[in-house]
This record gives sequence, C-alpha cells and structure tokens, in this order.
Amino acid sequence: MSKDEIATWDRRYLDGSYQARPSPFSFLEQMMDRLPHGSPKRGRALDVACGGGRNALFLAGHGYDVEGVDGSPEALRLAKEQAGARGLAVRWTEADLDDYAPPQTGYAVIVNCFYLNRPLLARLVDALADDGYIFIEQHLRTPLPIPGNRDWRMEPNELLATLSGLRIVRYEEAIGRDEDPGRDRDIATVRAVACKGPGGF
Repeated sequence: MSKDEIATWDRRYLDGSYQARPSPFSFLEQMMDRLPHGSPKRGRALDVACGGGRNALFLAGHGYDVEGVDGSPEALRLAKEQAGARGLAVRWTEADLDDYAPPQTGYAVIVNCFYLNRPLLARLVDALADDGYIFIEQHLRTPLPIPGNRDWRMEPNELLATLSGLRIVRYEEAIGRDEDPGRDRDIATVRAVACKGPGGF
C-alpha cells in the first residue's frame, strides 16, 4: 500500500467516515461449529486486512491464537482498544499488505475480507495448515450499476479458480445491501469458504 493509501484509511478511521462493522464475516460466524476443535486452543488464526478487528476478535473469543494484520496504524489502534475492552489477546501487526507474506507455519483459519491482492491470496492459501480453512469475501465485478472501483473487484468464478486446489465448502456470488454501518447502498460480493483437506466430512 502506498503512503497516500494508508493516510486515506487512517483519515477514514479517525474522522468516522468509515465505521468498522460490529459483527464478523457471516460465513465465519456460521461455520464456527464446523471448524476444528483443539485443546487448549483451537489453533492459530490469521486475519489479513483486519481493519478494526471484527474477525480477529471473533476468532480470539472462540479460543484461537490470533494475529491481525493491517496497513493502517489507526485501524490497528482501534482494534487494540476493542481487544482491551473485551479482555481478548490478539497480536496486531502493521504491514504493507502489497508485500505481506504470512509465515508458512500452518494456520488453522485465515480470513481476508475486502482487500483484493491476487498474489497475496495465493500466499494465504499456501499458509494454511492441513485441514485449515480460508474465508474470503471480495467485491464482485458486475454489469449492474454498483458503485465502486472496478479494479478492486474479482471476476465471476475467479475466486473459484484461486481456490481450485482446496475443497470448496461454501461459495456465493450475490447482490445485496451493504452491511457497513451508515451505508445505504447495493453491493456485489463474492464469498467463499474452502478447506485444505476434507473439510470435516
């Protein structure tokens, strides 16, 4: 991410023009009971482009050893505040997401929502543990008059190709209302859950 992009996100978090979503990615919430159960921890989890930490905090609250990574210092500051308020332990890492490469040590869960970086997606797949799950949500290209930058959108079925080496557990391309607080607009998204293994079956 460029310095200008980081500064723009910092301003959005500071002035409240971007309000972090209060709830986690819906597929993550719905699939929690299907994810592997370890003891005493479920395993390691990674939230890339974590923003205000909604997914990282959700995973930490369910017993994962979580790292949240983002390029915006202001987003991470807010995430740390939320973690402290909830009594949750999360390692927060500031990183240039354009060049970020997760350690290849095997994550039980990886989440990436609304930050499209195709080379990074491939690296995230490589960082999964055997039987690990990846959760992805991105903007989708569509001929419909949906606002947003086309460069930040995936083509229909593109995410399926990205995850082709994994078991696809859930997949959806949809038009719906934006879940962001205060944003009354239609949004086109592609969502997927995939597993590096049989997926609990």
